[in-house]
Amino acid sequence: MNPITFVEENQRVEIRFESPDILEFERDGYTVNHVIEAYVQGKEFGKTMADKALTHVFSNNIEKTVGIEKEVVKHLKEQKFSPLASYLKVHSFYAFQVLIVVTEDNFNSDDFLKVYDYIHDVELKENSELYNISFNFTNSSDYFNENHLKTDGYLVKIRS
Repeated sequence: MNPITFVEENQRVEIRFESPDILEFERDGYTVNHVIEAYVQGKEFGKTMADKALTHVFSNNIEKTVGIEKEVVKHLKEQKFSPLASYLKVHSFYAFQVLIVVTEDNFNSDDFLKVYDYIHDVELKENSELYNISFNFTNSSDYFNENHLKTDGYLVKIRS
């Protein structure tokens, strides 16, 4: 079939009927298919960029979490406690939980209660709308089992 051409607001518009089911509309050399293809490419590009941005945010937040964990471990050692290992649980791109294992004597010490005050201050300082870290402690008793931590979601061992 021959295309129908007309001028709309000083723009050449061409409509082609290639089959009864297909209507191809062309304006300034661009068809509906061109527009749809550009939309799909833009959507894919936007998705790729969003994925890259989330990967960047996640990577930065992991680095931040490990840095904060190092500072907490340093503080524990300065207070004469013995951190044995640290584990990371990732809740989301923005939320992280660190579990620090200390000796049973440390954990049961009255002086260890001061560590919770320190941790409270760290969490208040570091947490925001875009980042959240929380700390937990456990002791290394005879019942401690690293496999149980994995079941609880602590899949990454930060240090031993």
